[in-house]
Amino acid sequence: MESNPVTETLRALYSLHNRFNEIHHTLTKAPRILALHHQRVDAQQKTLDDATAQVQEQKVLAATKQGQLNDGESKIKKRESQLMECKSNDEYKALQQDIKASQMAMSVLSDEILEVLEKIEALEANAAKEKENLEKVKAEFEKFKADMEEKRPALEERRSEIIAKLKEEEKKLPAEFKDLYNRAAHNSFARDGQFDVLAPLNNGVCGQCNTAQVKNTISQVYVGEFCVCQSCGRILFAPEGRLE
Repeated sequence: MESNPVTETLRALYSLHNRFNEIHHTLTKAPRILALHHQRVDAQQKTLDDATAQVQEQKVLAATKQGQLNDGESKIKKRESQLMECKSNDEYKALQQDIKASQMAMSVLSDEILEVLEKIEALEANAAKEKENLEKVKAEFEKFKADMEEKRPALEERRSEIIAKLKEEEKKLPAEFKDLYNRAAHNSFARDGQFDVLAPLNNGVCGQCNTAQVKNTISQVYVGEFCVCQSCGRILFAPEGRLE
């Protein structure tokens, strides 16, 4: 069975709908993707800020401990200078024991300072890594933004061209079919800004919802009559090579 004008028009409309929807999807998802990129940048900035704050916290701790060490060592030197001034052996021994206890405390404090310095080194390395990660996600954000700004004019121009072609193809529809098509197209476009009103009939099954159609519907579609899927309500048409 040869094709007919209605079927050819529906095929052309279906193809244009798909092209329009693809462009619409690209344009409408771009702000969402851009927002996700922005969220990644914000999240990574917070991670870097936290890592930097940890470094600063440990540096403050190291400086505090170093101050305590310097103060303790000064006191030890002062006590050592006082040894020669002791008037009795008991006083001398007591001062020696005090000096020895302070020296042990300073030794422990020195070990603690070394541990903090090692921790600072590791935290600084981590902060440097997080800074690199921030630069990476920022670059990805800027690249996507620039790419979309570059592509948008061409996409919008193509979309306008498709709309013009759609209007030309829609003029070819028989008068008795135009109201049904226009109503379905308007409702679909108003719902989500896309066209989802046509479906190919593949081996007697709706190409969108996969519902098998009754024989009478199949026959009508093959001769170019206007029929809708009994399940999803889309307008059916015979695709290429399915008119035999």
